[in-house]
Amino acid sequence: MTRYYVCSFFGHRKIEKNNEIIEKLSKIVEDLIVNKNVRTFLFGTKSEFNTLCHSIVSRIKEKYTYIKRIGYPCKSETFF
Repeated sequence: MTRYYVCSFFGHRKIEKNNEIIEKLSKIVEDLIVNKNVRTFLFGTKSEFNTLCHSIVSRIKEKYTYIKRIGYPCKSETFF
């Protein structure tokens, strides 16, 4: 029986995006899918890091269509 795993991204509100970070994260995400059996990615919704990771996983999902993306809003966004 194959075991599948989940990866979560919850990070800093502000980050300095550059091509080096994007390339490194892209390679890490693809490695997680191909070599570590990660099939689901979880994201927070209140930071630039989460948004960057979501965009990378979304792009990679075009190649690995079976992966899932799940966003978790901040508690203050769902309860008023």
